[in-house]
Amino acid sequence: MKRNDRRKEILDAASGFFERKGYRETKMADIAEACGIAKATMYEYFPSKEELAAEWSRRFREEYEEKVRRDILSCGSPSEKMKAMIRLDLEQVKMFKGHFLTAFEPGMIFQQESSLLKEISSILTYRNELLLSIVREGQQSGEFRKMDPEFIVTMLIGAFLSLQRAVADSADPEKHIFGRLFPFRENWDEDMITDYIFNGISC
Repeated sequence: MKRNDRRKEILDAASGFFERKGYRETKMADIAEACGIAKATMYEYFPSKEELAAEWSRRFREEYEEKVRRDILSCGSPSEKMKAMIRLDLEQVKMFKGHFLTAFEPGMIFQQESSLLKEISSILTYRNELLLSIVREGQQSGEFRKMDPEFIVTMLIGAFLSLQRAVADSADPEKHIFGRLFPFRENWDEDMITDYIFNGISC
């Protein structure tokens, strides 16, 4: 097998583990077994699990940015862009079973120069700046309330962190210090979440 093909095979297998189990619980030995190769062979292609995860994060970022261009930036109004953003975020939350912010799982410690941390920081910065631009556009068009746009984005991010926590609790409630408080419900779809974000709890 060509080197590039083998790298892609390892990366594809690793993606499945990172999405289902998160960074901490993913083992290089498990990825090697899934690829049918020796664990030592893995290190010929990726020097560490962190570098493998960083490469996976780079690929995810490229795919995410392509989805943004196709499904969000192509929308006409700021409101439609925000709704599309909510749908995309909900899709990612469900896909990663609560591990969307894999670098910030409990017990994870990285050096400041960590390649994985830099990649995840790049993803979050891109996403947050996108949200901010949509909010500002909506305020200028009169579709969104005239509030501090950074405050609005912070509240939106907090909402999705809560959804992520609910998904994680549903997948493995024993790992949460408070147990299974509010597990994610399948009927918590984008329509319900969009309605809440746009209308809050007011009548």
